[in-house]
Amino acid sequence: SSSWASWGFSVLNLWDVVQSFAYPQVSLLHQHLDFGPGTMPLGDRRLAPQGNTLEEADSSSKPGFWVFEFGSHRALSNEPIAMLSHALSGYDVTHQNFVKPYEGRAEAFVHPFPQHCSPNCPYQQDSVPYTFPVFEDMEESRRGFHNFLLGSYLNKPEVRKASIFLCTNPIFYCSYFAGLNKTVLGYFGLPLLYMVPHESWSKWVNDFTDLASSPLSLFVSNNALHAEQTLWQSGVRLPVLRPVVLYLKETYNPLRADDVLVPEPREACVLNCVLRAFAPADYPLNFFGKADTDRSYKTFATFRAVVLFPHDFALMTFYEFYAMGMPLFMPSHLSKYLFPFSASVPLLDWVPDWLQNAPGRPPYSPLSLTSSAALRYWSKSVDFFSLPAVQLFPSVAALLEMLPSADMHAISTRMRENRQARMDGGIAFWRAAAASALRDGQSG
Repeated sequence: SSSWASWGFSVLNLWDVVQSFAYPQVSLLHQHLDFGPGTMPLGDRRLAPQGNTLEEADSSSKPGFWVFEFGSHRALSNEPIAMLSHALSGYDVTHQNFVKPYEGRAEAFVHPFPQHCSPNCPYQQDSVPYTFPVFEDMEESRRGFHNFLLGSYLNKPEVRKASIFLCTNPIFYCSYFAGLNKTVLGYFGLPLLYMVPHESWSKWVNDFTDLASSPLSLFVSNNALHAEQTLWQSGVRLPVLRPVVLYLKETYNPLRADDVLVPEPREACVLNCVLRAFAPADYPLNFFGKADTDRSYKTFATFRAVVLFPHDFALMTFYEFYAMGMPLFMPSHLSKYLFPFSASVPLLDWVPDWLQNAPGRPPYSPLSLTSSAALRYWSKSVDFFSLPAVQLFPSVAALLEMLPSADMHAISTRMRENRQARMDGGIAFWRAAAASALRDGQSG
């Protein structure tokens, strides 16, 4: 078929024929959090983005504003904290996360290929088990948390006067803040049922719709596909506020004009191998993985461009490079966007009965992107394809032609302009969230 063109026959074509795909076996990780006398929540660090502690905020010349978060994804948390700090320039913003965010990502529980099959990727199989965390004792934990929060933080007038609750990943953590009668800010990137016990799915969808309808709940998706996933499972349409990554100060500074960064760990391993195999001996550019650098964004900013093979649709690395104005090159073929190890997979594609037959339902689920038809239908909601200036290459040969000749300055300029426009358009939301929290303090 001519539609397979540069890539030849792909696994996506095979799946379209077979109409079946078995996702990797996962191991459940049961989580439990205790709150109460003699306990301290994991991750209690009392650090503000500016480095202030709760105690130091008392002596600051600015009034304090406290953000209390439940969130396990550090990069996702950075966005709302940075934007609230920007919106509250007259305050010292202190961030308190009650759980320890994870860094990195899980891999396959049993790797599909033995190590000797990929000699160019010696570390590909050296990974943690592919775990699917679930949180089971929400009701009991929430009661303990409320007592802990009221006794340790909200008993202080200055905290009660200027504070907001934040939930990020998983969305399930928003349950902790239910019933406290304060503004809850939700900044989401992963599916609604992530980390929710299977037997609680129905109740949680109902609880979420109730939470989202509250005037004290300010919930947004950080990408358009996530908004569609949430609508598909709950009937709730969330606004979209894409990350502008104000927390990074680095910008595109291509001192290494002959070097290209291929950063994603698993995918870069394969891609680097292919690039080395197909690049001619006299090719003018060099390719480097993240492991070849000091892993700092200051260093990343000095590369000519980034070739990104994503492992998920909600990839904060993509938004970070985009905000820096780093020219981004990504594959155009839909077969490269099958993510069996992502959270956005059919493992979480459950819809309540009352919503399944609702009028106007899309023909394909935004959580089961395992066919060319589904990927094609939802590609319009994927930021890799919709944000301006992202360079899409149809093949490795085309990529090797594009990298030396592309106008990197023009690409970077368009990216920075888009980021600035989104920041200007989104700041009203963050100011409204801050204003809502401060009104809570006046009424309390």
